[in-house]
Parts: sequence; C-alpha cells; structure tokens
Amino acid sequence: MNYLSNWFQAKSIDATRLIPERSQKFRNKFQKDRDRILYSKAFRRLSGKTQVFLAGQNDHLRTRLTHSIEVNQLARTIGSNLDLNLDLIEAIALGHDIGHTPFGHIGERTLNFIMNGCEPVKEFNVKIPKNKKGFKHNLQALRILNTLESSKDGKEGLNLTDLTLWGIVNHTKTIPDKCRRTSLNKKKVECYFDHSIKGCGQKGILLLDFYNDYLKILDSSKSWSVEGIIVGLADEIAQRHHDIEDGIVTGLIEKDDIVELIRLNFTPFFDRRMSYNFQELEKLKNLDLLSAYVSRLLVNVLITKAIIDVRENLLALAKKYDISSPNDFSKKKQTIYTNEDLPKLINYSPDFKVPDNALHEYLKNKILNSYIAQKMDGKAEYIIRNLFNAYVSNPQQLPDRSILFFINSFLGEEHITKAIQKYGEKNLIGGLRDELKNNFERNPRQEYKFELLRTICDYISGMTDNYAYNQFELLYGSTRLFQ
Repeated sequence: MNYLSNWFQAKSIDATRLIPERSQKFRNKFQKDRDRILYSKAFRRLSGKTQVFLAGQNDHLRTRLTHSIEVNQLARTIGSNLDLNLDLIEAIALGHDIGHTPFGHIGERTLNFIMNGCEPVKEFNVKIPKNKKGFKHNLQALRILNTLESSKDGKEGLNLTDLTLWGIVNHTKTIPDKCRRTSLNKKKVECYFDHSIKGCGQKGILLLDFYNDYLKILDSSKSWSVEGIIVGLADEIAQRHHDIEDGIVTGLIEKDDIVELIRLNFTPFFDRRMSYNFQELEKLKNLDLLSAYVSRLLVNVLITKAIIDVRENLLALAKKYDISSPNDFSKKKQTIYTNEDLPKLINYSPDFKVPDNALHEYLKNKILNSYIAQKMDGKAEYIIRNLFNAYVSNPQQLPDRSILFFINSFLGEEHITKAIQKYGEKNLIGGLRDELKNNFERNPRQEYKFELLRTICDYISGMTDNYAYNQFELLYGSTRLFQ
C-alpha cells in the first residue's frame, strides 16, 4: 500500500451551514464559499494590507492579497498530489488571512494588547472582563465571515460551511500567547510596555476569550480536514518564500549568505534536479536573477518534502485506523481528531525540522528584526494606538456603519426601529450620533465601554495601511482638515 487515492478527501456533501441553503446545479458548497470570500469587502482590502513591508512601499513587495494567492497555489500543488479536495483548499487559502490588520503582525499584536487592557486607552479598557478580551487575526476572520460581512440580501454573515470556517480559523494556532519573561528578572512576567497594569496578562497569558462564542459554532471533531491543515503548512512555506524574495528586493539578503544557508541545511534533501539548480545558483553572476533562482530552488525542496512527508504520515494513519476508502475516513474522523495531534501529522518529518527552523530563524533575524521592518513596526504601532485613543475620546468620529453597528450591538434592533420612527430614515444617523454623544458623556454602564472598544477594534482592524495613515493624518495631522 503506497498510494492514498482519495481516502482523506473532504466531501462537499458532508459540509454544513449554520443556515441551510438549497444546493446549486453548477457549483458545490466549497465553490460557493470561495466565491463569497472573493466578492467580500474584507477580501478586497487585503490588497492594501502589509505582509512584512508596508503595502505600497515597493510595487514588487507582497501584500496580504498576493500572499493569499500564493498560499492557494502552493496548497493546491500539495493537495493535488495527495488527492485532496482542491475546491476546499482554495476557499480556505483565499480566506485564511481575511481577518488581518493593517501593518502586518504588529497591528495584530497592538490590538491584542489593547483588547487585553495591557495598553491603557482613556481608562476604558483597564477592567475588561475575560469574555471581552483579545484579538487574533484567524479568530477575527470568524467574526468577519459570520457577523461583520453581510450577504447581498443584507443578512448578517456569509453563511460559509463549517469545513471552510474551520480551515480558516485553524491555519495557525488558536491558543493565546504567553507573555514574555524579562531577562533581568525571570520570575517577572511582562505583557507590554506598561507592566504595572493590574489584570493585564492574567497568569502570564494574553486572553482571547471574546471569540469563544464564535468557536462554539464549530464542532472541530466533525469540521476538521486534512485540507485545512495543508493550507496552514502552505502558509508557512509561502512566508519563507516571499520573505526571501522581499529580503533580496530590499537588499537585506545577499547572495553569499543565502547560498551558504542552503548548502549547510538543505543539500542532503536535494534530488538530481535540485542539485543542478543549486550549482547554477552558485555560479550566478547576474544578481537581478538571484530572487528567481533562490525561489525556484527553495520552494521546490520545501514543497517536495511536504508532499513526501505528509503522504507517509497519512499512509501510516490509514494503516493505524484501517482506512482504505473515503467512507472509512468519514466513520473514524472524530476518533482521529480525539487521538491525534493533527498539526504534527500534517507536517514535515523530524529530520527536516532542523533545516526548516534554521531557515525560519535566518529570515526572522534578517527580515523581521531588520532596521527597515522595525522602524515601520514602531510607526505602525504608534498610529494604531493613537487612532484608538481618538475614537474613544470622541466616538462620533467613527463612520456611519460603525455607529449603526455599535448602537445595534449595545441597545439592540428594537432601539434602531424606534430611532427610525423618531428621527426618520434620512436623519437616523444624525440622531444616533447625538445619542452616542449623550451616552458617552453620561452612561455609567461598563458594558457601554466594552461594546465601544470592540466596535473600534473591528473598524481599525479592517483598515488598509493607507486608510489607517489617512485617518491618522485626518485626526492628528496639520496638512489638511477635511477628507
């Protein structure tokens, strides 16, 4: 037994939606999911969001959108060689980063600190209850796709299938980050710059409990898929790939360094073709082609090893659980979820972990910890913190859609209906803004603060880099007064 056929392939017929829908003649459920993601506003905004270097800084650097397209291509390559469902892979891959913030991971970390009360905002967030805490892009994707985006008929959420949602949420870890320990005092746990804040980082962990109700929607034992975990692996490969290319474009990575890294770590895993390509890379004189040569070689070895290792892992799994058909897998899917560590199962073999980690550390030090990236991160963090302060100081500066969403979340649809009767539809937003001002000045309820914080968090997290820059300039700049 050295093949898999389609034993582990997810079936569209097994996927469920929160709200049942009629099937379509020419598109299966995963194709419908993919199309809903493609046509969403959140997906379109990925073109203006940073991957590592700020979007728009250089036309050839990656954005979240180009990254998502590359993840899709890599995941489909792996999936097609393992007889997996390519429609599901595509839906997950294109939607996997839909919850990301402006300015890359620094935007995500800053919002998580604020929404854990670790970065004070006008005293609004110092007593956030556990069930209101946290921000993480893969969990925010679930909120976007189930609540913030709306269908063409105006209904809340896109009503995607459980398998697509599970894959998007689980392309990276869903557990909270631990706070770091200081180098001076190993017993002292720090969560952010202001470490005197009580309740920040309870037991040394930044909480994500706000998303618990969303996660309850998914029964992981039924909605997990090999396809979903494959996208997570492809995401890691894509990051390695484009970090190298972006590093070469920005001059942070030089030929001799990357050639030596490859020689020391990856040559034992080369086949004849890879060895030939490596020799070509060593002889390369035209550095304008360096990026293409390095990418061709490293992506080839990473993808090839992924296919070989995951196939071996799946064959071992099939033998362990006596799986020889898709029906066998369907019957034992819940048992496998309970017994197995899935990310380790769909991953590289231990012998490849060392070179892969070496590449990861190299890119972390060369790219993420570079002067260029760090100075951009500092500015991005400053912008997000000050935008948050501005909207908390005067919530009337929020756009109409956010005002309406906040009032609806805080007071309910009944209040909106009464407000329409009171102000009329044309004057609704103006009347609600006036109410918002009064509530802001007089409302003693803590719940008001927490709903407002989440509304602002949703608004800022959805911004593109340029939009965040422009809003910061509009609120704090001196060069223009109006937009």
